[in-house]
Amino acid sequence: MNRFSSGRFGSTPPVTKNLIIINIVMLVASMLFERMFRINLSGVLGMFYFQSPLFQPWQIVTHMFMHGGLGHIFFNMYALWIFGKTLENVWGSKRFLIYYLATGLGAAFFHQLVNYIQFAPEISALKEAYSGDRINYALLNEILQPGNRFYQIGRELMRPTVGASG
Repeated sequence: MNRFSSGRFGSTPPVTKNLIIINIVMLVASMLFERMFRINLSGVLGMFYFQSPLFQPWQIVTHMFMHGGLGHIFFNMYALWIFGKTLENVWGSKRFLIYYLATGLGAAFFHQLVNYIQFAPEISALKEAYSGDRINYALLNEILQPGNRFYQIGRELMRPTVGASG
């Protein structure tokens, strides 16, 4: 018998329920911060490629709680609810939370690895063209101009990864 029973969402185990709530709160906060303060929380908490000037170590964890809009969060949270409640009921709350965080960190690692493999030659060429501190200035001001030979890699370096899909 299910340990967590009383209504549809009430039967959701605590870690799954709290993860859903945290993700929804973060989406609402990001919408409010954007509207009220013109602060893009996805740009602060979303994960950037590790060679981007916008990358910060905390983004490896915080990207899991950011989403790109209502459709994105709906499908991520629906999947979390469907699979999370089953896994948490079978494994227990502590083991499920460890699994959730480990898969999110694993997804971040593999995302960074694939980007590294995909973009390594272009980033080497970019570093040769813009030396030292100049590369960060160039990324933020010159490279994102259409027609620049590094435009595509610049866009990738400046685009955050968000979501709980991992």
